[in-house]
Amino acid sequence: MVSALQRGDFSGTTDPGPDDALGHLGQALESLRRHVSQKENETVTLWKLVEEVNTGRHPEEILDRIYESFHRLIPYNRIGASVLDDSGLSVTSFWARSDSPETKLPVGYSAPLEGSSLKGILETGRPRILNDLRAYLREHPRSHSTHLIVEEGMRSSLTCPLAAQGKPLGFLFFSSREADAYRTAHVELFQFIAGQISLILEKGRTLAQVSELSELKSRFLGIATHDLRHPLSVLLIYLAHMKNNGFGPIPEKALKYTELAEKSCERMLELINNLLDVNAIIKGQLTLSPREVNIAEFLQGLHAANALLAESRKYKLTLAVEKDIPPVSLDPHRIGQVIDNLLSNAMKYSPQNTTVAVAARKDGDELLIVVSDQGPGLSPEDISRLFVEYGRGPTKAQRDEKSTGLGLAICKRIVEAHGGRIWAASRPGAGATFSFTLPLKPRSRK
Repeated sequence: MVSALQRGDFSGTTDPGPDDALGHLGQALESLRRHVSQKENETVTLWKLVEEVNTGRHPEEILDRIYESFHRLIPYNRIGASVLDDSGLSVTSFWARSDSPETKLPVGYSAPLEGSSLKGILETGRPRILNDLRAYLREHPRSHSTHLIVEEGMRSSLTCPLAAQGKPLGFLFFSSREADAYRTAHVELFQFIAGQISLILEKGRTLAQVSELSELKSRFLGIATHDLRHPLSVLLIYLAHMKNNGFGPIPEKALKYTELAEKSCERMLELINNLLDVNAIIKGQLTLSPREVNIAEFLQGLHAANALLAESRKYKLTLAVEKDIPPVSLDPHRIGQVIDNLLSNAMKYSPQNTTVAVAARKDGDELLIVVSDQGPGLSPEDISRLFVEYGRGPTKAQRDEKSTGLGLAICKRIVEAHGGRIWAASRPGAGATFSFTLPLKPRSRK
């Protein structure tokens, strides 16, 4: 037995031997083995439970996991959780689960901390065990919460204080229908449990607050951008009408400023549309409306729409589409948005009187679309920043055009939502090539 204990093996059993000094030693060792084995099993079980509980993201989910799994360590028929308010003057129940037909102490129940026995639990930081709640109620007849718990059928309770980083958070209440359910409970074990649960709950509360703030930010951004888009669109209509002499001839200098104002409005509208797209992506609300598309016709339409713009800016735009590409399932608006962005960037960063080329071909079971330019090129470090929100390379636009740093990040999300990939290849002084793929056959969703 001694050799086994030295090896850390506490699983075996040993005959204590005769009733003499050696036998008494054997009995003591056997008792020690059982005690250590029990502690080892409790510790292993506890860490497994903590690991299970820690997968919860929000306090209510975490507490549900505790209720469902902690029977292996603690006897209970009911668990309740209460939190201190910001002032630390009152305690409010925010979660409870019980196997009783009716919960008498409801969520939302609040009581002042001053004058309550709970205050002493916070001050000592030690769990409190009441093995006879009815006897406790006779001694403290004004304890309304105890009266409700007893009425619910509970006869003993274990109250654990919750605290994180030295700050009290509230309490976790374990209650049992059996009197003396916690008489043999080890306070140190429950202190450890309370400490672990406190950290997990604080993590969950922080994540819930972050999620709530993120949702609030998204709602505000959505409202603000929608409210801005309409007046800008109206303003662009008026500016275009002015440029076309819709209000009568205007002086050349006024026409110049009208064009500048129009460009500023267009940039602002592009930013608003990009912000709306990013907001939808963050919220998981990027919707696609795919349909079968003839790629040659689709790209020819985009080429025609961009050719006049390219010509006005002194670029040559070419298109090469491999024959016999089968129809592809895609959202024409969204993939058109990707190609328009790549073409716009190619012209924005390339010198005039150069060529921007679009090509499409089959690549295994994927469609490969490539947009290449004859611009100054990009370094590997520049490329690594291209497809993240607000990430921009150092290359200066050939014309004085501003960039939001959102376009390529949005393109990446759109392509990936289609089941494809997007990337860039370049080197300084050798132009840049942006490529993306789309599956030719629909991929099964896992």
